[in-house]
Amino acid sequence: MAAIQEGIEHSLWGPIGVFAELEQGEVALRRGELGSNLRTSATVGLTVRAGGAPAIVLAFAWGAEGGHGLATVDASLLGGGARPSLY
Repeated sequence: MAAIQEGIEHSLWGPIGVFAELEQGEVALRRGELGSNLRTSATVGLTVRAGGAPAIVLAFAWGAEGGHGLATVDASLLGGGARPSLY
């Protein structure tokens, strides 16, 4: 497997920012079978920062297999303290 990932994030205003990311990769059974046929995907999106790190990410990604939207939230925003057992 060979994988390359490049990305950039930039603050626009206050906690709001934008980012772009490119990924290339290829999978083969043997190292000698890896060539220059890398699959590429791209992602762009908005971030909301908390404490200097992206806490909420809204993005759209596309590549050879199609496109999809995604949203992630940092678990620490959900009260990352210890949870009581459910049993």
